Amino acid sequence: MYPNPDQLLKYAQHKVSKCGLLVQMFHSVLSKLEQVFPLVILAEIKCLGCQVSLIQKNKAFLLHARDCVESFDACTQPNISTEIGLILTFSLIPISASSYCTF
Repeated sequence: MYPNPDQLLKYAQHKVSKCGLLVQMFHSVLSKLEQVFPLVILAEIKCLGCQVSLIQKNKAFLLHARDCVESFDACTQPNISTEIGLILTFSLIPISASSYCTF
């Protein structure tokens, strides 16, 4: 399990109690991370592993669009929604092509 922000803060304060600047920077990073949507959770990683195994067995198709987050500032609900819309649009290409091709 990942430590929660309070545990991290206590650890940082304990280790660097004499370095106020580092603690301030740590607070700044924590506050920024609290504002963003979690990028990946453990369940998603495990699910991806199962899906990749289906791709390796030619039982599934992978459509990779691109990374949607190049900075934490870009990790906002409107940006993520736009990116998901783009990926869904791309997904129509193989769905449409599948009606013309039979394997």
